[in-house]
Amino acid sequence: MISADDHTLPRLVPMRAKLLLSAFVLISLGTYAQADSATWNLDPTGSAWNLALNWTPATIPNGPLDSATFALSNLSTVTISEDTQVNSVIYDANASAYTVTVNEGGSQTGDILTITHGGVTNNSLLNQILIAGPSTDGINFGGAIIFMHSSAVTGPALTFIAQGNLAVFYGTGGLVAFRNYASAG
Repeated sequence: MISADDHTLPRLVPMRAKLLLSAFVLISLGTYAQADSATWNLDPTGSAWNLALNWTPATIPNGPLDSATFALSNLSTVTISEDTQVNSVIYDANASAYTVTVNEGGSQTGDILTITHGGVTNNSLLNQILIAGPSTDGINFGGAIIFMHSSAVTGPALTFIAQGNLAVFYGTGGLVAFRNYASAG
């Protein structure tokens, strides 16, 4: 039993505080260490963004701290077929000319690519195209590209396309939107 007269008490309190602080720092760093930033492969297995084998390291950029980087690739057509969020999309100086398409959803809502804070940066001289695809069945919503917070579009040769609806009566076309102080450059 430790009493107030015990000389070890002053040493235990700072040690406990240090342990708690260390645990807090490790937990905080663990949250950031789980970010799944990745670069599109030179030879991906297919065009699916949401397939880890298409990225290096083999993980899918899909989180608020993640960056998706595109460099030279033998397959530069990329499709997003589920809701995806990244902090930024970056095209390296040596990037191929990419076309990234956000598909319609498989239900009543379209798939959404949300880009927060970091935005889209094109460091290459080639035109990079991002497409919000339309509803193709006349029932579902089209895909959407949404810039959130202070994200912005920077660099030359970036094209954003919101494709119109292909169905006559129902469904919607694609959507490109800037919200909460986001800008087009």
